[in-house]
Amino acid sequence: VVWAPKNVSVDLNVVGRTFWISFVVTVFCLALGYPIAYLLATLPTKQSNLLMIMVLLPFWTSLLVRTTSWIVLLQTQGVINDILVWIGLIGDKNRINMIYNMTGTVIAMTHILLPFMVLPLYSVMKTISPNYVRAAQSLGANPVTAFWRIYFPQTVPGIGAGSILVFILAVGYYITPALVGGRTGQLISNFIAYHMQQSLNWGLASALGESCIAGPATNLDFLRHLLAHDDFVAGPVDTGFVAREIEALAPPPVPASAPVLAFAALDRLRRRAGAVEREARASGDPGSPWQERTGTRPD
Repeated sequence: VVWAPKNVSVDLNVVGRTFWISFVVTVFCLALGYPIAYLLATLPTKQSNLLMIMVLLPFWTSLLVRTTSWIVLLQTQGVINDILVWIGLIGDKNRINMIYNMTGTVIAMTHILLPFMVLPLYSVMKTISPNYVRAAQSLGANPVTAFWRIYFPQTVPGIGAGSILVFILAVGYYITPALVGGRTGQLISNFIAYHMQQSLNWGLASALGESCIAGPATNLDFLRHLLAHDDFVAGPVDTGFVAREIEALAPPPVPASAPVLAFAALDRLRRRAGAVEREARASGDPGSPWQERTGTRPD
């Protein structure tokens, strides 16, 4: 514990640090969870089930055990530093301090809260038909453009739900910052516990608790307005939006229905050829295409 000058507001710094760490954890969870959720939604069932087990595995382990394991990994003489020294990236005297600071808090909380981002994203991505991206690519869009303009907007509801869930949980986290946060990684929940149990300043603890409610409520309102946009309506897939985007990807001389009409014409030709061949086989016509293909010729 370090005493601060009287003219420095410690509580404001703690509140700002709490929301900043919560935001950083949310961004890291989104960056790591989006590819995992995409793999879960697109891989075959066998591989997808195995990956889902790996995602859900942290839920089967105690939170205290998971947090303590990061102490073993991140400490100065821990596993990660030993590996970095062994491969020669850092010297033995230049080991990285990744524990009992903000870095340790961010790493441990990202690992613990990652499933809360993956599951909402997966539930949304599983309902998206892959035919939308295929249609965009058939009209000349490259994979990046098809993903960004067709697939990604349909996953925004999942991004919003996962971000809200992770951010709210991160704001009120207590055990992980208390164990791995040290002095610079403590969050507002740790100070609330201190004022409730040791300093007995219940009024200040209540004020800090209200700030935990007001901050996420403001973010919820912002995300509600964002997701209420016409193109990002949560719920069933907006097929009209997808159709407009796919049509916009088509080159001007080619109508959006051209691939459909081409496939329909090919299907009609295939059916007509099959019908003619069946008629020729049934009639036994010596000049039929069937006999020409099988090598028989009339006398």
